[in-house]
Amino acid sequence: IFFEDLHHIHLNPDKHYYSVPYKYIGKKVRINYTKDIVEIFFKQQRIAVHKRHRRKYGYTTEPHALYASLHHRMES
Repeated sequence: IFFEDLHHIHLNPDKHYYSVPYKYIGKKVRINYTKDIVEIFFKQQRIAVHKRHRRKYGYTTEPHALYASLHHRMES
């Protein structure tokens, strides 16, 4: 999956979105998930982990990812 400019990836089975650090925008990431967690990897390195939610069209955002995203936009 390619991570786009929304700062979230979409887990299709649940129709739920999970945050990813902004520096991976446009990068190809891999998603592993179990019944409890969602892990996001870039080149074999885990870059994010979230508790899995099944709320359709909901968003799970780590506060540090949101802050980094806003900081990056302010600098651009």
